Amino acid sequence: MATTVYNLKSDASQSGQLLSHQNTSGGNERVIINYIRMKEQSSVNGYITIQFGTSGDLCNVQVNTCTAFGKHVAYIGDSQNPGTSGHNYQGHGGANADHLTNAPTEIMLADNQYFIINWYCPNYVDACNIVVLPE
Repeated sequence: MATTVYNLKSDASQSGQLLSHQNTSGGNERVIINYIRMKEQSSVNGYITIQFGTSGDLCNVQVNTCTAFGKHVAYIGDSQNPGTSGHNYQGHGGANADHLTNAPTEIMLADNQYFIINWYCPNYVDACNIVVLPE
């Protein structure tokens, strides 16, 4: 199997599925979330869910209050208040680390397992880059 690259964004619907990937390679796959950019929580009440695993028994991670995250995210501090991240960039200073503000950036899938991202709120996901690599 070749590497698969997904470049995605949500639409104006109230909710939807950004990505549904099933590993049918016969081996393991590595899913890398390089970057997801969402609307600021102060402007909308949206969120995403990241699901992975076996159909009917998926792990479900809900991500709120996060503007951008991923394996390759550059960080610029809030120029309005130096030293405090007003945008809550995950993993950097000022970010609150609770169960709704953190997410995986890399997942391993066994054969026939799924990786799914859903969004809730119109146009909530501005940009998303995900790479799926065979192992």
